[in-house]
Amino acid sequence: MKTSDAGSTWTQVYNDTGRFYFNQISCGDENNCVAVGEGESSNYTGAGIYATSDGGKTWTEQYYGAGESMMAVEMLSPTEAWVASAYAKSQFNVEGRYYHTTDAGKTWNIDSTVKGHQAVDMSFISPTSAWACAVAQTASILLRYN
Repeated sequence: MKTSDAGSTWTQVYNDTGRFYFNQISCGDENNCVAVGEGESSNYTGAGIYATSDGGKTWTEQYYGAGESMMAVEMLSPTEAWVASAYAKSQFNVEGRYYHTTDAGKTWNIDSTVKGHQAVDMSFISPTSAWACAVAQTASILLRYN
């Protein structure tokens, strides 16, 4: 949903029923946004990164990761963004993955990986320094990136 009047009215800009659900959205400006979603339906078992460059009129799946879970996204500018993902090789073998783009989501590269956790939120202090809240098998943890 999108509002252009401080929340008085909302307009639906994307709908997908029964395939997956969105977890978070972040915008670099009024037109450029990235959203992450995941699903467990028969035709969508994994997570995806979706981007818009026209204020939400159209959305394109920029990346799909089978077996992944994506909970957090943060845009730092109209072209730079980070996504936190977890890939579960098994219930007790999870790898946290941090994807990065500098071309408004056209390409995504794994910048770093951390074994044994899944990030659920991120906050960037600058383009090179950030915090992430994560869950692990037996604990909740805070991670710092720089």
